[in-house]
Amino acid sequence: MRVISNKIEGPFIIDEDTKILGMVEGPVTVIQGKILHLNGVINGSLTLEKNSTVHLHGTVMHTQNQDTFYVKSVETF
Repeated sequence: MRVISNKIEGPFIIDEDTKILGMVEGPVTVIQGKILHLNGVINGSLTLEKNSTVHLHGTVMHTQNQDTFYVKSVETF
């Protein structure tokens, strides 16, 4: 699993199983069959493709509409 522990400027595509310990500025997409563990903040949209998994222990803020979502974990099938 890839581990990233700094601030990332998006758009950012999760194309391998990844753990992020920080912040993503911009949209994030988790491609089919991959896993994202987020312990931090996504300041942008989060898109999950079919059969992807995300474990969020933080916040996803979609700044365009100023909506904030708090999600513990989501699985898509």
